[in-house]
Amino acid sequence: MTTRVQSLTILDLGRANIDMGTVMAPGDLDGEWAVCTFPGHLVELTDGRHVLIDTGPNRRHIREPMYEYVGTSFGDHLIPQLTEADDIRNRLAEVGLTTADIDILVLTHNHFDHAGNVADFVDSEIIMHRADYDIGIDRRQNGLPGGIPDRADDGRPLRYTLIDDDAELVPGFTLLHTPGHSPGHLSVELSLPDIGPVILAIDAIYSAINRQRGNYRIGSDPAAGARSAARLITLADRTNALLIYGHDPDQWPTLRKAPEKYT
Repeated sequence: MTTRVQSLTILDLGRANIDMGTVMAPGDLDGEWAVCTFPGHLVELTDGRHVLIDTGPNRRHIREPMYEYVGTSFGDHLIPQLTEADDIRNRLAEVGLTTADIDILVLTHNHFDHAGNVADFVDSEIIMHRADYDIGIDRRQNGLPGGIPDRADDGRPLRYTLIDDDAELVPGFTLLHTPGHSPGHLSVELSLPDIGPVILAIDAIYSAINRQRGNYRIGSDPAAGARSAARLITLADRTNALLIYGHDPDQWPTLRKAPEKYT
């Protein structure tokens, strides 16, 4: 029997008070602040495997909000607000899982709010784009924010699988290379048994405002970011997909969160 997607569960991995004009949509939201969530996504496959998409910020941000950014101006524009409940281990426990139950971890990119706890997943295959892997390893070696480890805290090597383009994990579950926000940024296309197509834009489209204004200025390559966003919007329109943005403060309350699922 062909393995397919069974369900999608959205996890709340913390939030931050964000200067929207500086961090998300310069020129359109200047002077506006909003609390935006750091989401994770848990996908269950019909063969019983679990795929986690992103890990949230490193748990040290719970006690030390600016942990990775002490001495920088980052806190002038984004202030993390995490609680113990937001720790990825606790969010997985709420749905009856541990990090050891995650068969595959997808890292959509190497930024702090997406890849902060990758060292927890020594038992998982870790899939990410080669470009962001290379950047993340280099930043880790140089003590810079956004770094990713090559080993777990106990010294065991992490098992990375690197991709260079789109990649289908199983029918109805495809990783889409959507560069712009970062060179190796990944979005996700899912096909669920009941509601049908779902697209996780991740940070290729932060919010509906970015889509409405065509504002993709934040990132390593804004022109590539605009092309990637257009690709996702065209795909969502063609398939009538639910398009879930990366950090939209208005969309977030409308979404089902754990323990509820999309099926």
